[in-house]
Amino acid sequence: MGLWIVSPVEAAERDVFQVCSELGLSINPRNPAGTSIRSLLTERFTWSKPSGPKASVLNQSTEPTLVRKARQVARAWQRIINLKHAPIIPAIALVFFIPAIALVFFVSANAAWAADHRVEMLNKDSEGRPMQFEPAFLRIEPGDTVTFVPTDKGHNSESIKELIPSEGAAWKGKINEEITVTFDQEGFYAYKCLPHIGLGMVGLIQVGPEAQPFDSASIEELPGRAKDRMAELVAQAAAQ
Repeated sequence: MGLWIVSPVEAAERDVFQVCSELGLSINPRNPAGTSIRSLLTERFTWSKPSGPKASVLNQSTEPTLVRKARQVARAWQRIINLKHAPIIPAIALVFFIPAIALVFFVSANAAWAADHRVEMLNKDSEGRPMQFEPAFLRIEPGDTVTFVPTDKGHNSESIKELIPSEGAAWKGKINEEITVTFDQEGFYAYKCLPHIGLGMVGLIQVGPEAQPFDSASIEELPGRAKDRMAELVAQAAAQ
């Protein structure tokens, strides 16, 4: 069963019905077709037409109480005429409509607040180190995105399975592919360029200020220069 808000039309109809009952007038306000409120009032009261653009009014010689009630009917009837097409909103719709608007606002606001960070894949970084991501270390907030851009060819970006949060999302870009990753789970995320990990082409992302770093034993499993480079990035994260 629907729960409905009483419309202005319904309120006006009730006023007409109540006052007409007090005046002894036979009228159904919900089915006014063919019924003239003026003709019914004329049966009981004397009307006069003053000169000028004013509407017809009841003769002041009529009993004051009845005049007041008759005018009350006329005003309520006019409200029905003016409001008959006013929309009636189901209250149950508000239960769903308002939260939906709030949800849209919340999602839109989050999207506006989230930042996108850019990491380039390079044959040589700004400090002259070969085969690097730049910046190799990032500190971001949950919900932010990172776009890995193959500025130089022959590289990719993919997460290192053992060095990301257990509930964090892994990713694996193709060679020469620009890939955007969203980071929702707090923690440290280590990643690599698959063809050049042995040359130290690795990176580190800290998501959230309270993120806990992985243990140093995990870094020892990395091949070649990746081990030393990752240790440098972890130290950089701890120092900031």
